[in-house]
Amino acid sequence: MDRLRDCDAFMVSVTDSSDTTFDQLSDNKLWQRLPAVQARNVTVLHGSTYYGSMYNNMYVVKGWDDLYSTLD
Repeated sequence: MDRLRDCDAFMVSVTDSSDTTFDQLSDNKLWQRLPAVQARNVTVLHGSTYYGSMYNNMYVVKGWDDLYSTLD
């Protein structure tokens, strides 16, 4: 957690709508204590982002743009 404390933001990929892993992470007290999470500097990408198609690349780039827009 010490290493994550210095992160300015997080991007999380949720590939399956039935996967509750991110919900469990969001409810975790340690996650909630991270400064980036408290500042709402978290972007969640839904769907498969690792196939490498042009659609996926543009989707991930949009995710990075959304994430960077949360930073001061």
